[in-house]
Amino acid sequence: MTTSVLLAVLFAAFCHASWNALVKFGNDRFFGLIMISFFSGVLAVPALFWLGLPSANAIRWLMLSVIFHIGYTYFLSQAYTHGDLGQIYPISRGSAPLITAFLSLLIFNEMISLAGFIGILLIISGVIIIAFAGREFTVNIKGKALLYALCTAFFTACYTLSDGHGSRTSEDPVVYTLWLFLLNGIVLMVPGVVKYRTTLFQGIKQYWRTGLLGGLMQLISFGIAIWAMSQAPIVLVAAIRETSVLFAMFLSIVFLKERFNMMRIIACTVILAGVLLAKLGG
Repeated sequence: MTTSVLLAVLFAAFCHASWNALVKFGNDRFFGLIMISFFSGVLAVPALFWLGLPSANAIRWLMLSVIFHIGYTYFLSQAYTHGDLGQIYPISRGSAPLITAFLSLLIFNEMISLAGFIGILLIISGVIIIAFAGREFTVNIKGKALLYALCTAFFTACYTLSDGHGSRTSEDPVVYTLWLFLLNGIVLMVPGVVKYRTTLFQGIKQYWRTGLLGGLMQLISFGIAIWAMSQAPIVLVAAIRETSVLFAMFLSIVFLKERFNMMRIIACTVILAGVLLAKLGG
């Protein structure tokens, strides 16, 4: 993995942490996820007038990714309904790289180096340390919340592999990404219209600025990650992207005035060591 790809993925991780922080519109995270997906699709439309259609080889991966993104959105919203952000986010993001590595080996027979694997384990360990260092995290997580968080991680791994191979078969990863978000936004608006048919337009009017910002962050985050997976091993990109938890911690320190304690210093050190090893292994 080159330095430029590494820095791009780290920026994508920052954007991912940022749009996740914006998900809660009022008290309804499912509505927030739908709004962000809708606006990311809207933002993709103008560019597609110039860039055109995706390549034929990428269409099957696009369809598969849309299905996985729908599953991801549903289970993430359910996880946030039954558990706190401080519980769900570290569990869902921390377990996703291991599932990705397992599925990549099982389905695509893709191996990674020993240094890369150790780097992934260090990143996951750092994520877990952050979870225990946060004031909101408790070990007593409800069964449903844990189940939904793990399902979220599974669908994260699935769309990661699908998008990674889709970007590699596509003639242009940017076109693939834009079409993915357009289709995803259209599909997710269906349950949005059904569930919020009496309040949808009022919600758009009230939260359009937050939805637009979140949609832009989501588009940038996934767009960079999908491009990076066409340039470097998918599993390593997926692992390094989980440094979004590290950025989420810094955002909580800056905006929520949480303490930067010793556990968090250790977590930062472990994650940075993992990123360096992952780079060497890629």
